[in-house]
Amino acid sequence: MDRQDYNEVLAQAASREEKTEDGLIRFSTGVVLGTQPIPKRFIRDLYDLFEKRKPQIPMVWNDQKDREELNPADPTYLEKTQQWEMDLVFAVSDFGIMKGTYLIEKPEHLPSIEDNSWVEEREHFGVIVPKSPALRYLAWVTYVAAPEDADQLLLSEQVGKLLGITEGAVETEMSKFRSDESGETDPPSEPAPPDGDGD
Repeated sequence: MDRQDYNEVLAQAASREEKTEDGLIRFSTGVVLGTQPIPKRFIRDLYDLFEKRKPQIPMVWNDQKDREELNPADPTYLEKTQQWEMDLVFAVSDFGIMKGTYLIEKPEHLPSIEDNSWVEEREHFGVIVPKSPALRYLAWVTYVAAPEDADQLLLSEQVGKLLGITEGAVETEMSKFRSDESGETDPPSEPAPPDGDGD
């Protein structure tokens, strides 16, 4: 799944609004986010959108049986599936930020979400900030509000609670992500869709 498809899936899943004030997340920058419940039906919508983009198992010709068979060991398929699973893990987390948090307080010295200065800075380094309000908010939280590792871990833990993900699972995925630069990252575990009807 390319970045455009990824952003489109997130934007579609986050298009509905539901806000109920719950807890607070305080970052080292002084930014304070509120948290709100995430209806499970919204998360199921996200899973459904990703499921439609799941790589298909390719076929291979079996000379001995004189027929085509599924080939789940195909290297390209395995690579695409691993990327799809990685995209899903991060999409669930990103979706949690977009639908489960909202801005309460920002220090005056930090650029606002609407300010283009931080956008221009990111684009200078090759990071394109989408125009969608929800995706722009996600980018602002990631790059401006919570730039430190400790901020990101705190955010992941709090969003994980909203999504019903344990702190241990969050720490495991964060460790895998940080080790990616060394080339030793294991494929992430595909998160299971929520059960029940939710709110």
